[in-house]
Amino acid sequence: MGRMSITFEELENYLRYEENNYSEEQKFLDDFYNIGFAKTSNEVLDLNIDRYPQINFSYDDLERLDKTELYNNFKNFLKQNEQIDDVLFYIAENYYEVFFQFQSEYINQFELIKSTYAKSPDFAELIKKLDTKIIHFQDLLYRVKNSPDHNRLVQRDLSASIKKINVDQNNYNLINDISNDIRQFEEENFYYFERDKEETINYFNNAINTLKEIKFKITGSIDFYEESEERSYSMNESIDYKNQDMSFFISEKMSAPSRFDSSEDFSEVASIEDFDELSLRIFDEIGINIKSDIYINFPALLRMKEHLDDINDLKNNIGTILKN
Repeated sequence: MGRMSITFEELENYLRYEENNYSEEQKFLDDFYNIGFAKTSNEVLDLNIDRYPQINFSYDDLERLDKTELYNNFKNFLKQNEQIDDVLFYIAENYYEVFFQFQSEYINQFELIKSTYAKSPDFAELIKKLDTKIIHFQDLLYRVKNSPDHNRLVQRDLSASIKKINVDQNNYNLINDISNDIRQFEEENFYYFERDKEETINYFNNAINTLKEIKFKITGSIDFYEESEERSYSMNESIDYKNQDMSFFISEKMSAPSRFDSSEDFSEVASIEDFDELSLRIFDEIGINIKSDIYINFPALLRMKEHLDDINDLKNNIGTILKN
């Protein structure tokens, strides 16, 4: 059995030294190259989805990979997936400028949703201890005069729990905010237990409210992750809603003229209003479905540019020959 997960360093080393079509790294890369075709971005990049192999890095990390090594790997992938290279060539030949007119819109949408792909922090232990602490305070609120042992209330166990939670750039502000609240709570907690018992009852009420507010921040963040994931899924679905009944397959190519076709039957390409219309037109013409996620598939975009350069070079060479 292979490894259950791969790290960014393992992916870097794989591209540099150990290419193997059956490795976990190549399986992930094949999925990444399929974004915009058979895959969506959340299927490949969302760290909260169980998959094999699991990854511990983000889309931004992928952009830090050696571009030459990654692109060479991508071209090897295209040898086994010629239909993807076919559509990239077709877009470069016929719709290159139109295709890139819609890029910024979908890149902006991806920027909004990609933060939801980060691994959600696990607050389960902290929430359990907050609930326990709240119950203790509520109980002591009614039995304060008969409760000789307050040790369990002044333990700094909440601080210990928050320190166990992994912090990254996506959750730093939230966890730092919660850590500050807990630290302030535990200091005040110890101080108030040195005060006379008349004030203790008032303090218990404040403590319960503070703990509930901390819990609310945590549960609110969990709701945010879940709702963001739903929005992310909804966005991926709605962006390509016109294509939702199309499967990714290759049909017999229809006789659509090339933009560089010099035949008399070829006329100006009709205006295309948005990506959905472009996608439908490409599907009608060559039987290949593309998703808007293709705009974050930067190896595919680079391949498209390479095809365009080759087409222009061929046109220039033919023009030179004809002139001579």
